Amino acid sequence: MEWMPDKETPREIPPELRRKMKRRNFWKIIIGFSEVAVGIFLYYLLSIFAIPKELAELENLPYGIQTTGMVLWAGARTDININKRPPYEIRYRFKDTNGRDYFGEIWVSQKSRFAQIRAGESVDIVYHRDKPSINKILGSDPMGIPWWVPLLCLVVMLSVGLLFLFLAVKGSAKGFFLLEYGQLAVARVDSIKVLHFVNLGQGIHPAYVTVSFKDDLGRDQTVTVKTTTASLTLKEGESCKVLYDSNEPTKALIVETLSL
Repeated sequence: MEWMPDKETPREIPPELRRKMKRRNFWKIIIGFSEVAVGIFLYYLLSIFAIPKELAELENLPYGIQTTGMVLWAGARTDININKRPPYEIRYRFKDTNGRDYFGEIWVSQKSRFAQIRAGESVDIVYHRDKPSINKILGSDPMGIPWWVPLLCLVVMLSVGLLFLFLAVKGSAKGFFLLEYGQLAVARVDSIKVLHFVNLGQGIHPAYVTVSFKDDLGRDQTVTVKTTTASLTLKEGESCKVLYDSNEPTKALIVETLSL
């Protein structure tokens, strides 16, 4: 027997539906702001250990000035382990072109040729012409996080956070519009596609539910909405209720799963 929707569907919306929608969008807002806050925190934290871009490119740019310095102390930092190997620290002093004293220090790998430097030796220094505090031993490759890592982390976390905030605002606007003005219809679940290769945590996967129904003008409509396996209680062939925009029936909400 061919499945047919009810000819008349009373607009009986569960009273807890509005509360559930508020709760879901509230958590999206919390996650969004949390992602933004964590991104900013990680940016400043990683920046402490990052190699400044100007220092990384110092030898290849015109503002890099070369001079000779004196090593004040050199040795392995046994109190710090990077990849199970303590870095080799070199502290030195040099004078800029105006005769002012500056101090610097770098960490290098113990496998580096610079790990053979000892206190009292002379070393070639390159420093920033306008900011002598930015300096390093000529030819050395200081240990640290590349300058672009904190920025990349910030961009990714901000993007994820803003996406959650956008979805919360969009979901609230669309969902509450349908709750107030949407038409209610009985639909049939045509297909359910679960993306098993995407894990959202705790065994939860995104899913796409395709339903079909007749709108208030008797036209056949097919809508696909996104949900997750955590809130998915429907099966293919079952009936469900949908709220849809009579002016744009493809904008629909599955009442049972709150899926837009």
